Amino acid sequence: MKNSCLLFFALFACLLAQAQNVNDHANEALSKADRRFFIENRGQWHSDVLYLCRMSGLDAWITKYGVNYTFYKVYKVEHAENWSLSGFGKLANHSVAYRNDRDAVENTTILGHRVIFELQNHNAELQREGKKQQEGYYNYFIGNDETKHATYVGLYKEAVVKNVYNGIDIRYYFDNGYLRYDYIVHPGADPSQIKFKLRGQYNDFVKDGKIIYTTRFGEVALTELHTYQGNTTIQSKFVKQGDAYTFAIGNYDRSKELIIDPLVYSTYIGGGSGDYGNGIAVDASGNAYVTGDTYSADYDVTTGVFQTSGGGDYDVFVTKLNATGTALVYSTYIGGSDYDEGYGIAVDGNGNAYVTGYTGSTNYDVTSGAFQTTNGG
Repeated sequence: MKNSCLLFFALFACLLAQAQNVNDHANEALSKADRRFFIENRGQWHSDVLYLCRMSGLDAWITKYGVNYTFYKVYKVEHAENWSLSGFGKLANHSVAYRNDRDAVENTTILGHRVIFELQNHNAELQREGKKQQEGYYNYFIGNDETKHATYVGLYKEAVVKNVYNGIDIRYYFDNGYLRYDYIVHPGADPSQIKFKLRGQYNDFVKDGKIIYTTRFGEVALTELHTYQGNTTIQSKFVKQGDAYTFAIGNYDRSKELIIDPLVYSTYIGGGSGDYGNGIAVDASGNAYVTGDTYSADYDVTTGVFQTSGGGDYDVFVTKLNATGTALVYSTYIGGSDYDEGYGIAVDGNGNAYVTGYTGSTNYDVTSGAFQTTNGG
């Protein structure tokens, strides 16, 4: 018996040392990783789960049937009650509240509200693909059920769920720190297959092109859609059908891939006359660069730019907006006394904008020593 006990303790110490080595390696790698990522499910969670994204105030469980969003806030209270987190699954109680006695600050309660975006009539057999894998990884050694232990769990910047509907994938990713998703409708697929219900919300409705639903913390909005093929925008909007939602999509080329993407922001740019946007580019920080032509004498320009007033007739405009679309970084006219139009724009790694277009002006602004300094007709 004594020798058996010694063997048991030796094995236990060996397992602890191995686990510690694995976790030390994981922590070292994680210290170098971007903390916004999707954690794959390697058996440590319910089998419905594909990935988990953890952000401040939000856990987003990407599942075989949609997305399970758990919104939460941490409160300090004088007498925190002991709550237990409701079990994971479609039929779980969607409003959750729990206290983490060991890891949280003393007298802290976490209040949450769970809302499920449940896809309707989706395919039962799905494939997942993690993209842009990070150097770090997670290990899970929780409880004595070895089937729930997982090592070297991958962390990804993008998560793609394939064949959610016939010919339709969903891509989850991050944009300027925000969790985003696209429906990728492959050539020949029917986007009318896409339909989802909300579960767990207090109320939901469509207003001004947005889906708005209410939680214990207030309203959450899905902004209007940005649906496109290449550089061509396709008209689209949310539509409520009974207690479910789908999309109304205008005419598009069914032989090409279609992207359905909730819009990050939308803003007016322009003055009191004709303004036309013809080209847009986005840099690595999410700033948007727009060009087109304007006939407005009061088009929005910023102090100190190259040209603060129109030269006559239509002029090119070049406008840079910040990543949230809430402010102009710069905005300028470019043009002479005749018709000038910006057709396209690109941006390099240093934030310099390159514009191409058309001019009928004989006094269009050119630089000394340029290839052609006068209008050829």
